[in-house]
Amino acid sequence: MSQLSATSSASQLSAPMSQDTFVHLWQLLQKENTDYTQIGARNEFSYGEEEENTTFQVDRFQIRHELDLLNPILNTSSPSGMSPDSQTNIIGSTASSPYDDVITSPQSYSPHNTVTSPMPTVPSNTDYPGEYGFEISFAQPSKETKSTTWTYSDSLKKLYVRMATTCPVRFKSRILTPTAGTVIRAMPIYMKPEHVQEVVKRCPNHAVSKEHNENHPAPFHLVRCEHKLTRYVEDTYTNRQSVTLPHEIPQAGSEWVTNLFQFMCLGSCVGGPNRRP
Repeated sequence: MSQLSATSSASQLSAPMSQDTFVHLWQLLQKENTDYTQIGARNEFSYGEEEENTTFQVDRFQIRHELDLLNPILNTSSPSGMSPDSQTNIIGSTASSPYDDVITSPQSYSPHNTVTSPMPTVPSNTDYPGEYGFEISFAQPSKETKSTTWTYSDSLKKLYVRMATTCPVRFKSRILTPTAGTVIRAMPIYMKPEHVQEVVKRCPNHAVSKEHNENHPAPFHLVRCEHKLTRYVEDTYTNRQSVTLPHEIPQAGSEWVTNLFQFMCLGSCVGGPNRRP
């Protein structure tokens, strides 16, 4: 910062600083390590008795090293004459800092790190008996009439059943005595690729209705079973709903174990199956 002020020509002026004195002071300033130097002395210069006299005062100046120009952090100074980061080890200070420890970036989030599912995201819809020869069958009604509540087409492989009516489903495997803890899981899925990732649930109208839902533990499940040990499961990862029941030993003289199922929506329900296979 510089100030220029005019004074009267009649004032007495002191002699200017000699060149040797200025060079000596400048060499001393170059040896200093501080960024700022304060000069409080005022030097007045005179250019002759007849000419106008001028007073020049140097209040403050900064000595910048070539290294400072390469690092913009060091060039940003605070009123105290220190960089905002001068208390850290960035510019070689020995002061302790809470940020001296090594900072590592957090691991990327993935639902597979903490959540596991017994079922894949896209379940298989291929008939596969497996090593136990597992089979499913629908026993045809003895006589089909207008009051028949369900029927199964072997050629189309489709089950036609009234809503909330019992339908007998038969299960069989080559192992007549299943291992303890073996269960059968029934999980509805959509067959078309454009819908297979969606979860099959009941439509909102039937799910919140009091009819067929009183005291039932799973009002939003489409498939129900009347076995006393039935468990209704909703996978925490895929949100798919299923029903499990124990795989029991067939009765004497029979190869099949029959369980009664119910389907709690119509195929045309909006917000539910909505005519999707």
